[in-house]
Amino acid sequence: MGERIASPQAKERGRRWSARIDSWAAEHRALSTLLVGVLCVVLAWMVARKHDGATTGELVFWAVILVPIGIVSTWFYLTRIRHRKNRRAG
Repeated sequence: MGERIASPQAKERGRRWSARIDSWAAEHRALSTLLVGVLCVVLAWMVARKHDGATTGELVFWAVILVPIGIVSTWFYLTRIRHRKNRRAG
């Protein structure tokens, strides 16, 4: 919805910001993966706490689900960025 009503300048600014973030993430793959891992652990803690209180078993359960999904999706995303950059350069 916001894309439809945004001005052309706002759309271009959003594209430039997104390209800068993508470029940084592709250059700093290890740090990007670490950040996603930490965010997934925090999300797992929040999900476990919301239901009954953060017991160790629930936290481990959600961390076992969310952390690998977050890391694998980050690797996939960063690989796509790298391949896109390589096609443009070569």
